[in-house]
This record gives sequence, structure tokens and C-alpha cells, in this order.
Amino acid sequence: MTALDTNALVRVLTDDDPAQVEAARALLASDDTFWVPVTVLLETAWVLEAIYELDVPTVADGLRHFLGLPNVEVDRPRGIALALQWYEEGLDIADAVHLSLSQDADRLATFDQAFIRDGAERGACEVVQVESS
Repeated sequence: MTALDTNALVRVLTDDDPAQVEAARALLASDDTFWVPVTVLLETAWVLEAIYELDVPTVADGLRHFLGLPNVEVDRPRGIALALQWYEEGLDIADAVHLSLSQDADRLATFDQAFIRDGAERGACEVVQVESS
């Protein structure tokens, strides 16, 4: 198994550097299995939005397509699928991943008021304000 870094995903998803795209595609065409850490997914989404100025549906579709390849694996795929859905529904990608991977918790504490408001609509664990003592 080979873990992939953000730049490998970005090359394949953006097709922006012919030599690197060719190398990344050749690697993915091998008989190996590829691991995509959750941190790489988060960074990839950020790069695609902030640097490449792609919209949320395009980013989510690209990530879904990539994660759907038969030789690609990710930790907690159902949680990631749910996070991508929430991301498309307007939740920040990082918040969506945090919330979807925290469903076994009773609550997720934050100072982020928008996350508290938007997270409440998801039916996952409760997103609550960090209270001072």
C-alpha cells in the first residue's frame, strides 16, 4: 500500500502539470493500493478552493470520483462520504469532517458560532459552545 500526498491528488484532479499528471496516473494504474489520509483530503479541498478557485460541487465531485477508484482507500469511508455531502450542503469541509468523524461523541465543543448553528442541522452529535468556567 502506498499513501498519497496532497500534490499527487491535486495533479490528477486538476490536470495542470503534464509531466506530474502522467507520473501520478501511471502510479495509480499500478497494481498497488493507495491510502488517502483524511488530512490529505482536507488539504486537497483547501488547495482546490483557495488556489485553483474551484467551486464546492466541483471539489466534492472530484474527491468522490477519486475516492471511488477501486484501488483507493480512506479511513472511515462512510464518515467521509457524509462529510462530502455536508460540505456540498454548505458546511466548511474541515467542520464537515470533524463532525462526521465525531458521531460517536455526545457533543463537539467549539467557539465557532457558525459551526454551532450549521452543525445543529446535521443530525450528528451536538455542536456546542465552549463555556468558560
